[in-house]
Amino acid sequence: MIGRRALGLLAMASLAATACSQSSGAAACSEPERIVEAGNVHVLPGAEVTFDLSPPTSGPHEIPAPPAGVHDDPISEPRQVAAIESGMVILQHGSEVAAADVHMLRALADDRGVIVAPGARAFDDGASIAFTAWGTRQLCSGLDLAAAESFVDRYLGVSSLDHGD
Repeated sequence: MIGRRALGLLAMASLAATACSQSSGAAACSEPERIVEAGNVHVLPGAEVTFDLSPPTSGPHEIPAPPAGVHDDPISEPRQVAAIESGMVILQHGSEVAAADVHMLRALADDRGVIVAPGARAFDDGASIAFTAWGTRQLCSGLDLAAAESFVDRYLGVSSLDHGD
């Protein structure tokens, strides 16, 4: 027969396991912010382009956009902008993110227009995970699956045409 103390410990262990399945740490995400960089023009592949933001939310970009799905290598920032200009959402992670969290984030990639990839460079504000859509980004200190899913639901399909940018 299991005593009350043992049941309590089992319940706490179950809650801890559930929390760990959502994230390996206490993640905090900023609110999605609307930021549009100037210079929304097409550039030739390999052109020297710099962005004030990491990751960028708009600006100069090269075409074609990368395909939706999981990418093992970082996507150049001009191609990231091409993807989000067309209504895709990009979920990126830094190299410090735990493999289990990267695996959970990758599960959100799909052929509808969700890309998951490592970041091309360090993210602003020391974030380890970043979500971007056209003119919008959200930065996180770790994986928050609910925030990622909410971002995808809200911004997938939003393009530069929707904002007139």
